[in-house]
Amino acid sequence: MRIVCLILIADAIGVAAASIPLGQNLFRDFTGLTLIEVAILFLIGGANDFYGSIVFRKVADHVNQSKKVWNIDEHKRVQEKAAEYVVIAIILLILSFILAYPLNGS
Repeated sequence: MRIVCLILIADAIGVAAASIPLGQNLFRDFTGLTLIEVAILFLIGGANDFYGSIVFRKVADHVNQSKKVWNIDEHKRVQEKAAEYVVIAIILLILSFILAYPLNGS
């Protein structure tokens, strides 16, 4: 949850800092920025999970001609790391929907 708060605070500071020199209220773009970050976090989480999968490992071993043994414990560790990105993305997505009306509304 701390990471979500840090991301939202950094976004708010960045949008406020960009609004001042441009002389425009850019907070209506805040939710769009958050949705872009959500997409990136989902992609990172999915890529991490795919990286730990047996299919990727077998292809990488074949290409690199190495004989590493696929390990279920390593796969679980990679999945837990990927799950962190996905959970953060889901929380940011929900907060983006919640903040969409007050920040963009009339």
